[in-house]
Amino acid sequence: MASSNRLPPLKALKMFEVVARHLNFRLAADEIGVTQGAVAQQIRGLEDILTVKLFNRLPRGLSLTDEGEQYVHKIREAFNLIQDATENLTPSKAIVNISLTPSFATKWFLPRLGEFAETHPDIDVRILATETQSNFISDNIDIAVRQGKPPFAAHLQADLLFPMTYIAVCSPQYREKVLPNGAFVELDEATFLFDAHDHWSEFLTENVPTHKFKFHNAMTFNQTALAIDAAIAHQGVALVSEILAGADLESGRLCRPFSQKLQGDTGYYLLSNRQSQSKMATNLTHQWLLDQVR
Repeated sequence: MASSNRLPPLKALKMFEVVARHLNFRLAADEIGVTQGAVAQQIRGLEDILTVKLFNRLPRGLSLTDEGEQYVHKIREAFNLIQDATENLTPSKAIVNISLTPSFATKWFLPRLGEFAETHPDIDVRILATETQSNFISDNIDIAVRQGKPPFAAHLQADLLFPMTYIAVCSPQYREKVLPNGAFVELDEATFLFDAHDHWSEFLTENVPTHKFKFHNAMTFNQTALAIDAAIAHQGVALVSEILAGADLESGRLCRPFSQKLQGDTGYYLLSNRQSQSKMATNLTHQWLLDQVR
């Protein structure tokens, strides 16, 4: 092994540990969230730095060389030491990193965060709000919630939180002014509030197939939460997830001008990494989220 005191890149070492666990570049790439070629390149670079062959390339998969077998045990010990040292910096609270879409975080999770803090005062929840699929390894994510449908990547454990059901919502004042009779044809005079999912055409075709809506008056938002907030502000009618609109419907800030619903083919799923060894705090948070639904 190289005699230089210069350490190999931490990213390459972490990738080596993942590849050693799967003994397959493709499966390692799925877990890390990069291409198979990028994984192979990192491993070749690490072998060049160490001047040691870590894997035997076989017709189907990989096997560790004797040097690779010895090295991966030490690398795993080192990562465990780093994790322990990090957790010991804040011994009073365990940290759970959760990746959520911005709208789900704003409209569903944050209103319940106070209850979670009361139930689990020793857990510090840290939220990463993003639409992109977070990487459990490089982004240090413990749990994620995403809208989608099976099948998911093989390394992900996916638990359904909610199936997607879409409903039309507006403020009570807007309904009284523009949709007083709750008739679909009244939408010709309404402003349509679109979010990134854009299910209005599907909803209207299913419920009033003989009427052609022109969507002359419309506003478009890249986040469902923004479309909901625009509806609360009397700007128009939004077609959004029933789950995300739930709190505003209960409070009376929103109402439903029509009783019809549109059943989507996706759902909100609670995602976790099958291969990672979950902390107790992560397991408690995972179960709390499931309990909130069930």
